[in-house]
Amino acid sequence: AVDPISADGSWPDRETLVEHLRRDRVFNHWELQIPDRDDPREILHDFLIQFRQRGGRPRLGATIHRHLDRIPTVWPNARYIHILRDPRDVASSMVAMGWDGNVWTAIDRWIEVEESWNRLRSQIDVDQWIEIRLEDLIRTPEQQLSEICRFIGIAFDDSMTAPAEGSTYSAPDPSLVEQWRRKLSSREVRWIESKAGAMMSERGYEPTDRQAKPAGRLESTMLKLGSRLRKASHARRTLGTGLWLESIVCKRTGPEAWRDSVRRRVHAIAEANLK
Repeated sequence: AVDPISADGSWPDRETLVEHLRRDRVFNHWELQIPDRDDPREILHDFLIQFRQRGGRPRLGATIHRHLDRIPTVWPNARYIHILRDPRDVASSMVAMGWDGNVWTAIDRWIEVEESWNRLRSQIDVDQWIEIRLEDLIRTPEQQLSEICRFIGIAFDDSMTAPAEGSTYSAPDPSLVEQWRRKLSSREVRWIESKAGAMMSERGYEPTDRQAKPAGRLESTMLKLGSRLRKASHARRTLGTGLWLESIVCKRTGPEAWRDSVRRRVHAIAEANLK
């Protein structure tokens, strides 16, 4: 919904939006039908109608990981549940998923998203949002979910604490809180805190070293290169060497039908590895 919108709030035309959706893994996962309309806003609102008709739920929600400040352009009356997580765990998790090669580059994404959250809050009323810590949600799920339910105007039910049928997620496990203390080296923690320390403190996550110095120019260059290489290695292991090479080559050349075939196979593997 938000990716096709430019940073200045400009909307794509129908043709550009449809092409974007056609290639998008998440959109294809939900098997939504693109309505015969020209206005992109009407197209996106129609997706909500399709979801409502499928499930009959009293509230419709979406999980959005980036460009948060663009959401009011799509849904001006939305309400927001901002879930905070210790950025040291965020960066560690992103590396484990293969989305980044090391925590030095991964933390940039957390910073970018939190900056977009700051911009979003300046656009909306205080009664439109609530903030929940993931750590609290895991430790006291009933309490936190009850607060969320009050915010969105529905009744809490005990079944909300259990994973949905068919979900790849497990039930909340308190041992997963602050994994960074076990998984990250002191050097990796320093890399994160040197970039995100001030923002961490603002959000109630105390840095271990308030004077952490960032990586130098040479170290920074090597970390960026190492991240790219590690991401490539992870992709090759996940996709298999053949499909990995196909995915690289087809981005630069080849017929559209081949690109679509490669994209579908890559998406299928990504779906199978989601958790």
